[in-house]
Amino acid sequence: MRPPTNARTNNKRRFVRNTVIASVQAAAGNPAPLLKLLRPVIVIGLAVTLGLSAAIGAAFGVGMSLAHAGSAASANSQSGAANCQTKTVRTGALPTSLPVVYRQIFVKAAASKGADVNLLATIFWVENGQRYPDPPSPYGLGLGWPVSGPGAMGPFQFMPGTWTGYGVDGNSDGVADPNDLTDAAYSSAAYLVSLGGKAGTPLGDPANPHAASTLVKVMASYNAGPAGNFGNPETQRYIQLGAAHYLDLTSDPLANPGATSVVQICTNQAPSAAPALSVSLPTGKCVAGIDKGTAATFNANTITLCEVRGILVNASIAKQIDSMVAAAAKDGITLAGSGFRSYREQVRLRIQHHCGDVYTASSNTCSPPTAVPGTSMHEQGLAVDYKLSAGVFNWLQQHAGIYGFKNLPSETWHWSVNGG
Repeated sequence: MRPPTNARTNNKRRFVRNTVIASVQAAAGNPAPLLKLLRPVIVIGLAVTLGLSAAIGAAFGVGMSLAHAGSAASANSQSGAANCQTKTVRTGALPTSLPVVYRQIFVKAAASKGADVNLLATIFWVENGQRYPDPPSPYGLGLGWPVSGPGAMGPFQFMPGTWTGYGVDGNSDGVADPNDLTDAAYSSAAYLVSLGGKAGTPLGDPANPHAASTLVKVMASYNAGPAGNFGNPETQRYIQLGAAHYLDLTSDPLANPGATSVVQICTNQAPSAAPALSVSLPTGKCVAGIDKGTAATFNANTITLCEVRGILVNASIAKQIDSMVAAAAKDGITLAGSGFRSYREQVRLRIQHHCGDVYTASSNTCSPPTAVPGTSMHEQGLAVDYKLSAGVFNWLQQHAGIYGFKNLPSETWHWSVNGG
């Protein structure tokens, strides 16, 4: 919505907890490393949803778009894809995991303007440090909304000039106030529609923010301005985080009770150079466990995933994991844990673990330590975090090396092929 500046970033840090927006100035003189880290990679790991077929019903990735439709025929017409997978979510509502005050206001505001309510919530989430903070009075006990260097203000960070054009009195108290949650939500909904954020608009591809009639373009326009530079690092990160959160909001039918609208999930957007997690047919490469298809990693390497005794790992270590878990069981030890993790899941963990900067800060700034996205052995499917029930760590210390696994000393639960 407003031009990205270093001053805005520094001011906003005062209002967000433990997560910050990367500074453009930090990359001055040598932008390549930062730009690489900020490549718009939106990935979600494999998920299995009851009632959906085999392991593909809930898998998403970069290059996917969302288009609302009332029938398969109209959906194919909208998306241009002949074989769209479908998923049902509730339009006009938000997941019950969001604070009720936001759900109530955002749903009404979006409906009044014809905006996509999930987009409205996503914009708020990104503008407020990737969270839904306790709002200030009269809606909650929060301390206040961010105020940026250039003058952006309120829960939706309106610039004064934009507010003049789109500010409305949403709560009918006679005053249009950019710092009032209701007024700002109704105004943001109107502004988003003017940018193209109507309900039913496809999400689009974060790697192609200029694609017309997509919510990704709307997000980029909201951050940088309709005629702004969508390629600047802050806007790239903005749409990356925004697209990921939008998918979170729309991905779980159980979080949206009473789902009534069919959402088409299609891979028909413009090709992206950024890697994406994809779900394929079985590859036949799993010598142990269940073949779960392939995934593209941050470095654009394609790996085959196998679910071995409940642990999702790279096919190259499936046999070792299978043998080690079986051997432990004979000794009365249960080895259980989590293996493969997508790039996007790594980003989410970094946010949850309060890292200094999600994309660049050392793993030691996180609690617990968490690798920089794109560098974790989990993203290669070559590491497992084990549940440290009785006897597990001692057994692994004595036997894991036999099967080719090493421990990361700072994390007793983490074992990988190289100890990293």
